[in-house]
Amino acid sequence: MGTPHHLLPPPPPGPDMTSPSPLKLTLEPGEFDCQAELPYPDGTAARLNGRLRLSADGRPELALYGAIPAEFHINDSNGEMWQDFPQTSYRPSLQVDLVNGREVLLIDCKITFWIERALIVGTIAVVGMPGNFTGTDPWLFDGLQLQITGCDAVIAPSPLAQVKQPQTKEINKPFEWAVIERLPRETVSADNDAEVSSGWHNSFSFPNGYQHRVAFSPVIDVNLQQPVDLPTLAKQWIHPLHRIIGLSTGRDEKITYLGLRPTGNEDRVLQAFGVNLVQQPYAADHNEIMRTRRAFQCYGDDNPTLLQLCRGWQQAEAGDHPLIATLAAFMFLPRLQPRPRFLLLVQALEGMHGHEHAGAIADREEQHLKERGAALAAVKTADFDPAVRKFIKDNLSKRPITSLEPALRSAVETLPDDLGPRLADLALVDEVKASDDKVKNWAEALRVVRNGLSHGSRTWPAHLLAPAADLLDQIARAHLMRVIGCTTNALHTVLNPDA
Repeated sequence: MGTPHHLLPPPPPGPDMTSPSPLKLTLEPGEFDCQAELPYPDGTAARLNGRLRLSADGRPELALYGAIPAEFHINDSNGEMWQDFPQTSYRPSLQVDLVNGREVLLIDCKITFWIERALIVGTIAVVGMPGNFTGTDPWLFDGLQLQITGCDAVIAPSPLAQVKQPQTKEINKPFEWAVIERLPRETVSADNDAEVSSGWHNSFSFPNGYQHRVAFSPVIDVNLQQPVDLPTLAKQWIHPLHRIIGLSTGRDEKITYLGLRPTGNEDRVLQAFGVNLVQQPYAADHNEIMRTRRAFQCYGDDNPTLLQLCRGWQQAEAGDHPLIATLAAFMFLPRLQPRPRFLLLVQALEGMHGHEHAGAIADREEQHLKERGAALAAVKTADFDPAVRKFIKDNLSKRPITSLEPALRSAVETLPDDLGPRLADLALVDEVKASDDKVKNWAEALRVVRNGLSHGSRTWPAHLLAPAADLLDQIARAHLMRVIGCTTNALHTVLNPDA
């Protein structure tokens, strides 16, 4: 599938040896003078001057000025013409020429017109050079390059196999410092449709007589056999890779760099700007990696690869697994308060149980309907008042009685570590049991809490809900790891974070 892209030179302008990160931005965030064309209704176009803002972690914004080709209204009876403002329209893409010589492709653009002014907001901007954008809408991509905080601890072994440094000082023998690269340089896995490789961009200081430095930036490359549009690329690769790294580290990780490869662009990877792209590529640091409490790694003989975990994620999402729609969707949002966090996690586990036991639940519902029918038939032949028979028919549920407790117990019992004792020791559970003598165990207590919070009939303080939410988070996180294909050892790690 071609040469892994982290074996190619970093994106232009090339390595800056004074920078701590070998992975470079093509363009730093900022505002840039530019020109772009907007079409008139007759097919001609107006070339306008403007200003393009490319922000870290923000949508690209383009302001154009001049004879804006806004729409006119014509009165058929008298030929009178007028315009309404503001006017809005949509374009799949818009090419922007920067005065510094670069070209920028804005994708998924909303255009708002005023008198002699237009504001264009894109979903994403891709920075290239003249000739990089020669296709037509919809734009398709056959690869990407990605860096995420924390990925240096997850995606590949350290790039240096040996480090030599002086141990003792001898009068007539010079000191020697040396490093030896680890091979293979990349962790690569492929299937019929894609190749995912993980490795390192490197840089070293220009030779001089006073200092020497070698640094490495972690990089993930995805190469696709068939090109896809941007929403598909984001759904199938960018979002899963981002969340897989965060799932391992348990942190709110950031996408520090994203490069996209438009179809037909050969080996050129073009820097992207957009929401959640913070434009801060970094070099790996040993001390930071040692502080990263990762649950799993994507290299080594016994571990699934990044590609395998991505496929597991894609399969779970395609199957509408509730953990993808609940837990995964909230991974990188600001941390919720204990009450909504508790409710979200309980909902995730309950939904998971229903999804994974759908067959057994359907069988139970079918049996219930048969028994309900038999009961109603017996009532019909019995000597009951018609109003009584109607009451029984109207109030005899078509679904069997269900409870949260089996779902919670199943979620705990199917994990390799028993968290039941830790759940039973929660102060929240003790509080519920003390106030309700019908509650005998942790599952019943959490059911009471969920129902009370959901219905607004009861509440509990945050200092009681937070530890319960933390334990439920470990359980849900372990199950999400199980669903996408992580090993049992990885589940042990996330369930015993203090071990």
